[in-house]
Amino acid sequence: MHIVIAIVTAIGVIAAWYYRLKMIGGAARDVARVADRVVNMPRKFSFMRRAAHTGLKAVDDPREAAAILMVLVAGGEGGNELTDHQRAVIMEETAEQFDLDEEEAEALLVHAQWMVRDVQVPAGVGERMARIVITTPGIGPKELVDLDAMLVAVSEADGTAGSEGLKMLQVFRDQAGLRA
Repeated sequence: MHIVIAIVTAIGVIAAWYYRLKMIGGAARDVARVADRVVNMPRKFSFMRRAAHTGLKAVDDPREAAAILMVLVAGGEGGNELTDHQRAVIMEETAEQFDLDEEEAEALLVHAQWMVRDVQVPAGVGERMARIVITTPGIGPKELVDLDAMLVAVSEADGTAGSEGLKMLQVFRDQAGLRA
């Protein structure tokens, strides 16, 4: 009988320690999530402050305007979420064409999404962003064609381009004088 009690006690001790270790692991995951949020807070607050104080009318960087165009083509305006594949295509295109590292490309995408979070009429914003890109000194026909290719890649990120994406693509092409 004393052997059975010893086995039950050992199982109880093992179960108690297993429960404690499991709780410690859960707490460690929670701490890691909080640490990730804390690390990203300065960048998030910087975007929020910049967007709140300036808005879309203050955009003058052609890379920022191009990123906003890509988000609009992907349908990310008005608080709509982008799919993981759309996000990946935008980050890949901006990193490659604008010579950015992965973190900078993600920051540019997050900023562009933040800027269009309240947009209800994407065509007007698209026209303004296209004008910014087109009127920037040093942007020539090659760069406009490259941006058009980027926009096409974004519009087809989830298979076929949607009607809203095609409308935004046409807005850019009309402003840039490109023909499909």
